[in-house]
Amino acid sequence: MENNPRLVAWSLLTGVNPRAAHALVPDAEIDPLFAELLDIAAPAAACDPTRPPTVTSAALPGFYANQLVSADQSTVPDPRPALRSSHVPTLVLRGDCDYKRPEIAAEYAEVLPEARLVTIPDAGHVIESDQPDAYREAILGFLTPRQ
Repeated sequence: MENNPRLVAWSLLTGVNPRAAHALVPDAEIDPLFAELLDIAAPAAACDPTRPPTVTSAALPGFYANQLVSADQSTVPDPRPALRSSHVPTLVLRGDCDYKRPEIAAEYAEVLPEARLVTIPDAGHVIESDQPDAYREAILGFLTPRQ
């Protein structure tokens, strides 16, 4: 990318004018690069880096669908006050080897009044790939009414 002035300009534009960045580098061009990056980073999403997630980048939304630009953070209202009044049962799943800090999942569970936080042992960020049985069991346990 550093050898391509157009992609350098695109990278700078993504933070200040995402629409202009999208016009400069459309989905068809950036999505394959994004998929390549995801494939390179896949081992970091697993508990055991020698067993990267089986979810392929082709199954994921493209680059632009995955981005929260800096400008959005200042214009989108903080969702936590509204979430505190939500009374919808919510399952918050976290792999115990997730690269995201445990406090993030804990905050979801704290903010949502009817949330249940389940940490899956020996799983990274892509729980369904690292521990498919435990993932399925957690979801089915959550969806199945308690007797």
